Amino acid sequence: MFRLITMLLFKINGWKLILNKESLSNYKKFILIGAPHTSNWDAIYFTAAATISKLKPQFLIKKSWMKFPFNIIFRPLGGIGVDNKKTSKKSSGVIEYMVNLFKKRKELIIMISPEGTRSKNPNWKTGFYRTAVAANVPIVLGYLDYNKKIAGISEIFLPTGDINKDLLFISDFYKQFTGKNHELFAEYKPS
Repeated sequence: MFRLITMLLFKINGWKLILNKESLSNYKKFILIGAPHTSNWDAIYFTAAATISKLKPQFLIKKSWMKFPFNIIFRPLGGIGVDNKKTSKKSSGVIEYMVNLFKKRKELIIMISPEGTRSKNPNWKTGFYRTAVAANVPIVLGYLDYNKKIAGISEIFLPTGDINKDLLFISDFYKQFTGKNHELFAEYKPS
């Protein structure tokens, strides 16, 4: 139901989807990043874009949010409950968890925001990248541009293993798009 509502909002508000469907058809497993992530509305428009494109991305959420009554909402949307006690609060535990998910499943798309927050954050979370490298899966670059009312799922990026070089490339890709609160989007800065 939520997906139908998001699709309706997407169309009513005049949004369009640009999709690199041919290239995506070659991949059953990948990390789908969505940026710039500067508003709660991003989840709605990006969910609509994924639904229209017939992708079924999943996302990580605290396991406590996957209990009744919230599971009624989050499970159909693609929520994967993560038990912080088992994965530890360190990102390496979550990365290991995601890598294992990729190993176990024949098809899996995990949707992540590289900034890890809607606030301005030049210290991007690197877990999505390290997961892609460890699981040997590509990173697909999804975007929202509020000025043009365009959502896109386009560029397929194969990590080289050089984290700073690759994240600078990804960050540079997102410079061309305007987030809802664009002043909150920060380019990646190597640490």
